[in-house]
Amino acid sequence: MTDTSDLFDIVKALSKSEKRYFKLQHARGDNEDAHKYLALFNTLDGMERYDKEALLERLQRKEPPKNFRQAKYYLFNAITKSLNQFHGSKPWPRAYLLNLSARILKQKGLHRQSDALLTRARQITKRHNLTLVDLMILLQQSSLLEFTEKDPDKYLQRVETVTDEIRTQTQALKTFVDYQTIYDRMQALLRVKGEPRTEEELAAFRALFDDPAMSSGEHKSYCNAELFYHQIRRIYHMAAGKIELAIEDCRNFRAVVQRVPLPVKFDYMAMIMLCQFYLDQGDVTAFQLEMNTFTTEIGEVDRTKLEGWDPEMELLLQICWIRARASEGRFDEACALLPPLRDARQTGKGKISLTNAVLHDFINFYALFGNERFDEAFSWLRRICDNKSAEFRSDIYYTAHLLTLIVHYELGNLDTLEYSVRTTRNLLAAGKRLYALEIAMLDLFKALSVSSPHERPGLFRRAHARLEELEGHPLKSRLMSSFDFTAWLEAKIQRRRFADMVVRRQPDSAKAESQPPEKTRQPVRRPAPLHEASSPRPLHQRSLAPQERAVLEDHHVPTQPAGS
Repeated sequence: MTDTSDLFDIVKALSKSEKRYFKLQHARGDNEDAHKYLALFNTLDGMERYDKEALLERLQRKEPPKNFRQAKYYLFNAITKSLNQFHGSKPWPRAYLLNLSARILKQKGLHRQSDALLTRARQITKRHNLTLVDLMILLQQSSLLEFTEKDPDKYLQRVETVTDEIRTQTQALKTFVDYQTIYDRMQALLRVKGEPRTEEELAAFRALFDDPAMSSGEHKSYCNAELFYHQIRRIYHMAAGKIELAIEDCRNFRAVVQRVPLPVKFDYMAMIMLCQFYLDQGDVTAFQLEMNTFTTEIGEVDRTKLEGWDPEMELLLQICWIRARASEGRFDEACALLPPLRDARQTGKGKISLTNAVLHDFINFYALFGNERFDEAFSWLRRICDNKSAEFRSDIYYTAHLLTLIVHYELGNLDTLEYSVRTTRNLLAAGKRLYALEIAMLDLFKALSVSSPHERPGLFRRAHARLEELEGHPLKSRLMSSFDFTAWLEAKIQRRRFADMVVRRQPDSAKAESQPPEKTRQPVRRPAPLHEASSPRPLHQRSLAPQERAVLEDHHVPTQPAGS
């Protein structure tokens, strides 16, 4: 460890409990120099960003170590040792340490005691499906058989048994590596090439999945790759406007979950993915039906206590509820649900993927924008635009840059609008995202930046007409699923609130409720029996989760319709 900036990154990456464990270990050390190493740790921990000169200056005011290079080396080793001890109770390190202890006992000639430790280690590896460590233990157990088995018949029998197990575990490990390779290569292709936009690009993902060396099976890694492929295929079909094929992809995803006895969390993932799909298509009724069914299944149980339910699922479900309210123009209720959403984000810190973190920031922006809290909305939008990892969700990343122009206009920043239009156009062109809708909006804001107030209604009408010409275009549909640009233009033309126009653009809800569309529901494996809801219910009639109802009541948002 020669680079202090690397050591700084390691210190800042430690959790609060890991830092506390490390400090307690070294605070009671008898070594006089340990306090100086701890001073280096505390100094690095107290810095917001790495600055070598500032670090040396702070250390001079305290007790500087005699040899700074040696101090860095010692501190790095001390941190890694502390992490090993802190996480030593987890299954993988516990089995590995038992295997290491058994090896030491074997070297000392204590073969029976060594075999006993290996037997304990194998109980852990079998319970937690640790194939690689289990194979290591089996190989070491086979080398002990000549010392632990004195009976020749039993010796031969155990040799055959252990040999068969080694052969089975070796094949399982090879299968895991092969299938994991498919998944990793698909992830790499998605990161380098982005989401597929043509049949040829989608075929590149399918080619990885149809590798002749692989055969479709029920191995966990293969199923992960299959689920991932169906997600990519669904994104492609949605972007291409092929709705029926996108629905088929959702059903195929759930079919994989049903075919293989996967953990129950995959079933929850399939449910949330379907909810996101319904909301992407603006089908709030189908979303309500799915959520009513889920609420009926779990009953009064707090969903955060369900087996397999993790913080990322809670975050995505909270986002779905806010999207459903926002899509109906109920932005006051959407804003009321932002605090529990942010709590879910904070609870899952370190466990939320970059993609879903970007989605969290965007839904905060959208709810606040619809409630006309433009300053707050702009701060969330800037978080997306300034976040390079947001390019994983390229649709949201590039839409966010386009939306900054709308927020600048709403805040009256017309003097910066011309420069922002130019930089946004260059960014979209570099990302190959300069389509008809984007060009229409960029032309609008370029004209607005030099227009007088009485000219602006005409500019909004012309832009609205250009968007109407794109009606039904798949790329427009994809962009409009993130933000309703047409509703914003109509709000400017009619001098109405954006929320009012979102409501007006919704289909006739009364008609939709009296004649709900028929939907074929596939049976799914869930921990509780499936109970179909009798009919779709509007959001104010569905059974709210206790946390959601409490939040709405705290913010004086009615959870029952007027007159009920």
